[in-house]
Amino acid sequence: MKAKLETLGGKYWEAGDRRRMYFDAAACAKLVQLDVSRYGTGNISAAALAGESISNSAAKKMIESWSGASLYVDMADMKFHCKSGVTIDREHVMMVISKIKAGVK
Repeated sequence: MKAKLETLGGKYWEAGDRRRMYFDAAACAKLVQLDVSRYGTGNISAAALAGESISNSAAKKMIESWSGASLYVDMADMKFHCKSGVTIDREHVMMVISKIKAGVK
């Protein structure tokens, strides 16, 4: 299972008896096929989700949700956890979780 999660972009972390697979914003974007182009300033100039054009603000909200969250799979019980100090969009997090679940089947 660890190898499958790593192929999906997960980063393994272990401390004491805790073992987790974390998914950062870049891994989340890749899983849901979010592609963004940026201006030199770093602002989004164009965005597509699974090949379909979406608004730049929608792409920004997705990236902010994933960047502000700590999304991981607890390797002991294989449950998903999402901790955040900021408001996140549940739909964006669930989109990633469904892709991870599909990838490990």
